[in-house]
Amino acid sequence: MRDFNYSSNLDTVVFALSKSAKCPNDPKIAEAALSCAARVAASHPAMPQLMSEAGICQAIMKIMTHHLAHGPSIMYASIAISNMTINDPEISLLFGKISCCDVLPRCLRSHLSDGEVAYSTCDAIGVLAHLKENRVLFCTSGACEVVVLAMQKCLKHPKVVEKACMAAADLGTDHLENVSKLGVAGICKVLPLAMAAHPEKPSVALQVFRLVHMCSVDADNRAQLGAPASCSALVRTLQLNIDSSEVIAQGCRAMVCVLIGSAINRTTIASVGACEVVRDIIQRYHSDPTVAGPACGAIFSLVAGNLESKAKLKGVLPLMQQLLADPSMPDSVKKEAREALVRLQ
Repeated sequence: MRDFNYSSNLDTVVFALSKSAKCPNDPKIAEAALSCAARVAASHPAMPQLMSEAGICQAIMKIMTHHLAHGPSIMYASIAISNMTINDPEISLLFGKISCCDVLPRCLRSHLSDGEVAYSTCDAIGVLAHLKENRVLFCTSGACEVVVLAMQKCLKHPKVVEKACMAAADLGTDHLENVSKLGVAGICKVLPLAMAAHPEKPSVALQVFRLVHMCSVDADNRAQLGAPASCSALVRTLQLNIDSSEVIAQGCRAMVCVLIGSAINRTTIASVGACEVVRDIIQRYHSDPTVAGPACGAIFSLVAGNLESKAKLKGVLPLMQQLLADPSMPDSVKKEAREALVRLQ
């Protein structure tokens, strides 16, 4: 057997996958062939298109279905799919048409306890879900449910949690049915656990907050995300990541979405220190427009109809007025500040 472990040309990929097809019961050959495909797909921007024209997409899917139980083969197949589709919607659409959106969730379900396989498979699901047509296919293939399971099973692995959150967010983008399915699958119970498990990991916090923001559009999800444990985890994660402006901005947006139209959620989150954290955020970031706007939105939402929260946040009035007097501050941020200021006064 020719050594194709280090080659980086298309002919080697074709040979390697053909060899695996002729030896369908040998997982080691499949692993090596798929590893070769993954490596070559990332070697040059033009390579994914050349590989697709050579029938590599179909060959990858055929080998995947023959080796569903072999973790390394599934891992490298997922990496190959990600590398081929990340910048090419046409190839992503092709993978959807040849049942990839059905096979990937099955693969993930078979390897939930393997962090490396879960990571790469969630990544492939997320990359394919960038395409609207694939989100529709994933809706009926169990992708939402199995991504939540992966997050739950690999809760101790921050990279897997981060990647599963990204996949879930990609599945739910502009697709309310997938958002609802994520909620039914238990995403709102897993997210607080993810925050509690990795509160000081900014990359995890950012993706969790992004997902909280997205899932809160569903009223049932919003009610679950307003539970005491969830609110406590959100506030603590904000506290521990206060040095990351990107995380803080996304966390404030997530908080606003959780509070929309819910006096119960407003009372719950205020009781676990949200006002104090937002006050600290304004004190630190009132001159940073990327954070000041979301933070002002959080003040507006916390104070609405809640006199206790209003009293806790009164001290930020001078900072809000300073923000409004800043000529460099964008009008959109000043609008958020004015609305918050009206409620505070």
